[in-house]
Amino acid sequence: MRSFKDIKVLVVGLGRSGFGAVKLLKALGAKVMVSEQRSLSEEELRALENGIFLQMGPHKVELVDEAELIVVSPGVPPENPLIKRAEALGKRTISEIELTWQASSHLVPNWIAITGTNGKTTTTTLVDEMLKASGIKVLTGGNIGTAISSLVVDKLLGPKPESIDWINIEVSSFQLERIEHFRPRISTILNISEDHLDRYPDMTSYINAKTNMWKNINGEDMVVLNDDDPIVRELRPPEGAKIYRFSRQRQLEGAYIKDGKIYIRVEGVEKPVIAVDDLLIKGVHNQENALASSLIAFLAGADEEAISHVLRTFPGLPHRLQFVAEIDGVRFYDDSKATNVASVIKSVESFGVPVILILGGQDKGLDFRPLRRLKNIKAIVAIGEALPKIMGHLDGYFPIHTGPDMEAAVNIAFSLARDSEVVLLSPGCASFDMFEDYAHRGRVFQEAVRQLKGGRVKC
Repeated sequence: MRSFKDIKVLVVGLGRSGFGAVKLLKALGAKVMVSEQRSLSEEELRALENGIFLQMGPHKVELVDEAELIVVSPGVPPENPLIKRAEALGKRTISEIELTWQASSHLVPNWIAITGTNGKTTTTTLVDEMLKASGIKVLTGGNIGTAISSLVVDKLLGPKPESIDWINIEVSSFQLERIEHFRPRISTILNISEDHLDRYPDMTSYINAKTNMWKNINGEDMVVLNDDDPIVRELRPPEGAKIYRFSRQRQLEGAYIKDGKIYIRVEGVEKPVIAVDDLLIKGVHNQENALASSLIAFLAGADEEAISHVLRTFPGLPHRLQFVAEIDGVRFYDDSKATNVASVIKSVESFGVPVILILGGQDKGLDFRPLRRLKNIKAIVAIGEALPKIMGHLDGYFPIHTGPDMEAAVNIAFSLARDSEVVLLSPGCASFDMFEDYAHRGRVFQEAVRQLKGGRVKC
């Protein structure tokens, strides 16, 4: 373990990861400085322990001169002046994930890292439940909710440290940008499609950020890849790593579907897991999530009975194709977590009936034209900053209506829908133009559905 005692560390950005990094650094005895552009709430200020130097407002690059190490929160872009200053001075900049690895990998060397454009949170949650159902002690966090740095302090560095077998984390491309020694025992890329092009100059840069988690892996480590994803299939992990793949289309070493059932095959031994029809979560994308999580959990020591039980009983996560209500035969689904076009396509394709799609939000530099091929979009209700782009890409392919806010969009969508059709919120955009985050957007959608008049709601 690297010693952080009395080292002067600058944390840039105070989101969940930033607060977690501060908490961990204090526990390790570092001298912590924080730079955050926004004004913190009283609750956030109370969360910062005494002895931490806090600079709010415009960043002051002089802080970098004082620091021996800079920890960069994932929401901080590379062009931030503090980062530019650090690079110019040759100062080390690392991510919160890297910091946590350096502080705790001597205690728990077995880490699972799950990334991809879509499906990360569902897959990470499934793996967590499968391992726990098998009696394996696991600590799950990261991009999924609680920062892994904060969990490490609570569970591993406190007065009564727990015995943990695996650390299981969801990681975004942002979190993987500044890696030094991070080395997951099992690493997974679920899929890659166009996303975050407001941050990355091109798709190659986005893909390189994802594959950065392979920087230190070797022959003792395992890689799980989606063989059905054309980009992921062509990726080449470092030589020597054990590669397993999952597929809905082919039978291979890893996990696959055969005769309507999910199977795991490792070292040539095939084990049945569950019939696809018995999955509680529906949709092709959730079949992929089930395949990936089953394989990852099995490689980490879970037994197939526990894996099957979790897949039979897991109801899915909020704001991910979540059924909200049925009103006069029209079903409403909240898929607010769909923040890119590929996710929207998978969601729409999950329905075999006409869909009125509520689309839009804060543009991430994405191309909406791939939606043109979808045959079951009856109409689109466009909202948010991306509205002009949606009109430019899709007008003439579908009837497009516009709504000034979510309540109006829901009302318009309901007026267009008929018995047995679906109203789907699947925005394909970030939420920050109108909402605090995707969860807030989903809650507003659900409340707007509950406020609809003229029909009896079945929930």
